[in-house]
Amino acid sequence: MSTEETGADALLAGLRDAGVDVVFANLGSDHPAIIESLARDRAAGVATPSVVLAPHEASALAAAHGYALATGRPQAVFVHVDVGTANLGGAVHNAARSQVPVLIFAGLTPFTLEGELAGTRNSYPNHLQDVRDQHAIVRPYTKWSYDLRTGSNARQVVLRGLQLAGSAPKGPVYLTAAREVLAGRTQGRSVDPDLWHPIDPVPLPGDAVDEILDAIAGARFPVLVTSGFGRDPAGVPDLVELADLLGLGVAQPIAAAMSFPADHELHLGYAADPLLARADLILVVDCDAPWMPALARPRGRRRSTSSTPIP
Repeated sequence: MSTEETGADALLAGLRDAGVDVVFANLGSDHPAIIESLARDRAAGVATPSVVLAPHEASALAAAHGYALATGRPQAVFVHVDVGTANLGGAVHNAARSQVPVLIFAGLTPFTLEGELAGTRNSYPNHLQDVRDQHAIVRPYTKWSYDLRTGSNARQVVLRGLQLAGSAPKGPVYLTAAREVLAGRTQGRSVDPDLWHPIDPVPLPGDAVDEILDAIAGARFPVLVTSGFGRDPAGVPDLVELADLLGLGVAQPIAAAMSFPADHELHLGYAADPLLARADLILVVDCDAPWMPALARPRGRRRSTSSTPIP
């Protein structure tokens, strides 16, 4: 059974459905409907995300970055139109390069001028903050960006954004909505969040796994190079077991996560370049820049096989 709600109500409901329990925020004139929705939920005893107010947008995203690493769950950051988006600065670069799942929400300047709809322009800054392509400010650092045009499908859009943020390789997504959309009233409807789980990684085909294992077993000095395998801590013991079984050395250049114990006898350090002259097999797993070709290259390359993280 549907009930009337605002676009802001639906936006927050989507976050609740996805299990987001904190919003890191630097709020502005585009967020009144969201603030009102939060207040109504709390007055009614509805479980709703806590709000952590940040003095600057970069600190809001940095806090969300850390909380995502600590919890393993996607986070939400709310900022103010174009200026708040621009203030994310290097923090959005860090989130993108560190593959941190976070939904960044920003308002857009109201699109009505004479009171035609709730949320219409009513202050001088509403005119100055209207830019041609607000999404372009962060587009190079996001996996997906979208403008919410109606509250009617806000739940689905939020769940879709979080689904993409949490699908490997994880990263930031960017969502906007004008004040008229957030303040406008729609007929709400329930959405099943179980339909919006992160997309499962595609495993290597069986013959490729056999080829890799045979190549490692036949090598005299096999080396696995990774920087991000340990983003899923559950996989680290499997990598240790594999290394012990096959005598596989592991190097971690530009380590984004602890992928292999540093005190293990097969840990080969934090640079692959010194190993290339000796290694007769190199397996690269989740590593953006395994070595610097200007400084060192693999010896006698016969062929190149692409690889995905070991399932």
